[in-house]
Amino acid sequence: MVCEICNKREAVKEIQIIKNGNLQVLRVCSECFNEGRVMRVVPSRKCRFCGREWEQINRTLIVGCEHCYSQFAKELEPIIRKVQQL
Repeated sequence: MVCEICNKREAVKEIQIIKNGNLQVLRVCSECFNEGRVMRVVPSRKCRFCGREWEQINRTLIVGCEHCYSQFAKELEPIIRKVQQL
C-alpha cells in the first residue's frame, strides 16, 4: 500500500485516528512519519479543561489535570497498566 500523505513510497506504519467518534486508519511511509508530516495531517487533541495536548502527555507521561484521565482514558489505560507492572 502507498503512503497516504506523499503518495510515493510504501506505507509501513498505520496510525489510528478517532475523528468525530469514528476510527480512521492513516497509512504512512517511514519518511513522512519521521519528518513529522503526520502531525500536520492529524489534528492535535487537547484536554478541554486544561488545554494539555495528548502528544505532550504521551511524550512526558505528565497529565495536565484530573480531567485528562477521563478525556484520554483509552490512550492512558495501557500506559498506566504497564507502569503499574514495574
